[in-house]
Amino acid sequence: MGTSKVIREGQEFLTFEFFIDELELISTQKTGSITFTLGHSHDNWLTNNSSYIFKPISTEGIFVQSFKDPDGTFRISINGPLGHSLTIRHDISKFSTPKLNIALTWENKSIKLYLNGKLAKEKHVKE
Repeated sequence: MGTSKVIREGQEFLTFEFFIDELELISTQKTGSITFTLGHSHDNWLTNNSSYIFKPISTEGIFVQSFKDPDGTFRISINGPLGHSLTIRHDISKFSTPKLNIALTWENKSIKLYLNGKLAKEKHVKE
């Protein structure tokens, strides 16, 4: 039972490979959407040269982390939809609202980011 292996000088760990025949996605990872609103106590958070890290959102196999970078870029990291992890960036330096309404939708190898009700970016993923 089990395998023993001698670790030679200079080796610190063993590595193992696991092969998965097919990625099993739960239904919310195949097709879905998530919406939320971001705001900050700094009224000019969308246009100032500060960076912000917002509280992550996690639900049913989906993880979302939002950031605002000093150069006015909104950055959102997404893990789970369509079995992928990716980051989408969009310039928000011209937005004048104090809050940012975000919607993400995914289906058919496409993830779409909507900001304040308008399509901002669409990313296509490969299988």
